[in-house]
Amino acid sequence: MINLFVKKKIAARVRRNDGTDQGFCYLTSGKYLANNTSDGYVQIIRPNEDPLYLMALIFSDKIKNGEIAVLNDYALVDAVGD
Repeated sequence: MINLFVKKKIAARVRRNDGTDQGFCYLTSGKYLANNTSDGYVQIIRPNEDPLYLMALIFSDKIKNGEIAVLNDYALVDAVGD
């Protein structure tokens, strides 16, 4: 699991239960957990909601552009200003 902080709203994919694409939904700024999937996506886990998905390449670009911050346990408080 990866701790992350989304700094601004990002469009991400939504999947049906069978794994097929169901369109997109906006991921709002906030703290999330993420996992790599076996098909080249990053699953972003939202509390009490269905997970969203970003292609690993797009996820990497969002980190490089500063839209997503990957956090470790020590940086979590400082990075998000809690």
